[in-house]
Amino acid sequence: MTDDLAGRLAAQGLDAPWLEPLPLAAGVSAVGFASEGEEALTWWRRLRAVNERIGFWPLLIPSVDEAVRASGAGEAGPAERLARAAQLDGVKLLNPKGTFGSLDEQLQQDMLARWPEQPRRIDEFALPYLRDGSPAPVRVALVAAEHGWHVPPLLDYGNWNDCPEPAVHGAVLRLWDHHYGADLVCLSATSLELALSRPPRSRLDALAFAWEYPSYCLDGMDLYDAEDIPDLAGCLIDANVVRFWWD
Repeated sequence: MTDDLAGRLAAQGLDAPWLEPLPLAAGVSAVGFASEGEEALTWWRRLRAVNERIGFWPLLIPSVDEAVRASGAGEAGPAERLARAAQLDGVKLLNPKGTFGSLDEQLQQDMLARWPEQPRRIDEFALPYLRDGSPAPVRVALVAAEHGWHVPPLLDYGNWNDCPEPAVHGAVLRLWDHHYGADLVCLSATSLELALSRPPRSRLDALAFAWEYPSYCLDGMDLYDAEDIPDLAGCLIDANVVRFWWD
């Protein structure tokens, strides 16, 4: 499998480093190589550009062991988890009390009036770097998947503490892919990081995104020092990177 994939990458003009099999989940084909920092992100972008032609989704992980520890170790197989993700309604999952657009107009205007003056902006990915900003070693994994939202269900990611079950991750990322062009970039035992190609540009759209965020990842509001939905919306408007973290 590694030789075949290396050949497909070469056909796309990519001379990837030596690929080794990665045992990330039973029944799922995955290979990868070591990298770090901006080099790893550059590899992710190059591999994402050819994802449809090679049939593998690029993913940055700290290590194989940590990615496997993030597994919920459920009884269902990867195909069953993926099918469940495709069946779940992301809108209902993220909006148990109704969508932001369904709120009374006065409530929407009240949130707009509380827009933060100095929101905490997160413009960089965390995983490939240490806290001091120096490059951190990671694995550039290639998972046999057509879309990024397929990856958490295939890898059985989640279903521990407050982290959603794998199928819910898939349904949510599928919805945000549709709305914001969300691509899964980084995965660790406690966090996910997404790249948005179509982030919310207006304050109302950012409030709608922030309205959904805590239903998926309430703990993640701490990453943004956000005390409420307007605080979080100020962080998410025009955001090309979005982070999630579960305690």
